[in-house]
Amino acid sequence: MTQSTSTTSESLKVLLLGVHIAPGDPITEEALIKLIESDIAKGPDHGLNIRYTLTHASDPEYKVLVEKLREQPWDIVAIGAGVRYPKSNASLFEWLVNAAVRFVKPTPVLVFNTSPDGVVEACLRVRPEMERLRTLGNGA
Repeated sequence: MTQSTSTTSESLKVLLLGVHIAPGDPITEEALIKLIESDIAKGPDHGLNIRYTLTHASDPEYKVLVEKLREQPWDIVAIGAGVRYPKSNASLFEWLVNAAVRFVKPTPVLVFNTSPDGVVEACLRVRPEMERLRTLGNGA
């Protein structure tokens, strides 16, 4: 498991869930982590407190992910592109979506980055809609 944090006060709490590099992937683990950490370092400039956790797609229980999801109420849960793109990870992707809705209360906004260095962009993409979603959720 790999994890890191960027923080500022009054920031949106973001959890990025991803997978470790598998044999044959076109990028190394070191390069993946460098891209992720470079991107999340920009988070505080945008009011984002981003943490990330990587797991192995072959872990059938996903205990590390459940622990992270239950750690605190996340405003945004980002599911990494490496989880979604390989067909072999379809069950992990489905599990993460369902777990984020089930284990995180209040229910977070879900975002999907398109590259390891795209979580800030994904969060900014949904930020304008977050207040509207909160309003609808409150019955207003």
